[in-house]
Amino acid sequence: MKMVLMLVGGCVLLAGLLIFMRYMALKRAAKEQEEAARALPEDEVQCFSCGLVVPREKALEKKGRYFCGVKRNDRDGNPIQRASGDGSGS
Repeated sequence: MKMVLMLVGGCVLLAGLLIFMRYMALKRAAKEQEEAARALPEDEVQCFSCGLVVPREKALEKKGRYFCGVKRNDRDGNPIQRASGDGSGS
């Protein structure tokens, strides 16, 4: 019986440690993203979804959040290519 209690106690301790480590990693990532956003020039904004830095006038804004306009499946694993704005699409 003592062995079972020690095993359960060890599992609870391990689970608590893993939860704490995940919390600290998320907190650190949020802090790094906030610092990166603060370091941007005033005329550039960071995409809320992917973190890409784009000029404010080219960004899409919704409810105070800015987006780069690149769809998620185009963004993941593929190089980002933006339209030049002349209508040619390249």
